Parts: sequence; C-alpha cells; structure tokens
Amino acid sequence: MDDATSDRIFFINANETVKVPTMFADNWYNYAEYEELDAKAIELFFENTDLRMWFILPNQRNGLYELEQKLKGVDFDELEKRWEWSSVTVNLPKFGFEFDTDLKPYLLKLGIKTMFTDEADFSNIFHESPISTRVSRVQHKAFIDVNEIGCEAAAASVAVGVPMSLPWDPKTFIADHPFVFIIRDPHAIYFTGHIARF
Repeated sequence: MDDATSDRIFFINANETVKVPTMFADNWYNYAEYEELDAKAIELFFENTDLRMWFILPNQRNGLYELEQKLKGVDFDELEKRWEWSSVTVNLPKFGFEFDTDLKPYLLKLGIKTMFTDEADFSNIFHESPISTRVSRVQHKAFIDVNEIGCEAAAASVAVGVPMSLPWDPKTFIADHPFVFIIRDPHAIYFTGHIARF
C-alpha cells in the first residue's frame, strides 16, 4: 500500500465528513463481493505468518451497524472460499490504535486463581529466588497500525504479491466511510474492529 497518500474525505455519517490521510494503491489482492452482507472485501497477507487482514466495506455509507449484525452469524471459512485474486484500486485511510487490558478478572472467571495468591508455586520458574512469588496482574497489550508501509499487528508486516498474468477485470475498494477489519489465520480470528471516526 505505498503508491500514494493524500488527504481525502471520510464520511463519518450522512451529515459529517472529515479529511483523513488516505492511502491509494492499484495492486492485486484477494477480493470478494458479498451480496448477503451488502459489502465488499479485500484481504492482505502478513509476511512470514499465516495471519491475514480483511477489510470489509459496506456498500452503503451508513451500513456499518447492519454489516456488523450480519457478521455475527457468518461462517468466515465460507466467505474465504469466495476470494478472487483481482486487480483492485484501493483507497484506505491510515489508522492505528493501541489496546490494553488487565486479564486478571477474566483469568479468575476461568478458574485460574492460585497464581494470584500466596499459595502460588513458581519455584520451577524462579529457581534462584529466595522470595516466594505470586502474580499481581496479567496485562495484555496489542496494537494495530495501517500505513503506507503496510499493516502491523503485534509486529507482523503485510506483503502483496503481483501475478505475472491474470485476466484483467479491475475492481475498486474505496474505504471512504466506516468499515470493519478482521485479523485472522486459517483457524481463528484474533482481532476484529471497525473504523468509524477519526
């Protein structure tokens, strides 16, 4: 995604717009149009991993809520079977964010309690420590950064390949209104989110 970047209009809703740095590229991507979702999508692959990032754009500028409701019951493996390797003109806003949360309440709900008490036994980990140790908290931190260089999520980078020869049927993916993104591998979804406001 490094062809060009310029400020372009992003429709937050029917009445509100904002100019945002938007990347432009003409390249080859996995692309699909999903009539049942009233949306289109592209897929980018992360380098040296099975991770990939999906961008799902509702066809209607105000279609984010409806799209998210439809995605709740979707079989993503079935959607994946419908990708077509296509020449696509892409306009995608640059975005990034960090997320962090304390996992202790979730671990306690899962029944993982001893590690947070004085009964915790980490002697196999801290061999030399004369002091007993327990865990006070477990912090999870993640980041997403989509820019001209590519996409990063937990230090992974996206690569785009270009085929030597394929039928020419150019598509467009102009993300100038709220959209969904998903980071997944062939077996699981790791992150989901949406971009609705800058």
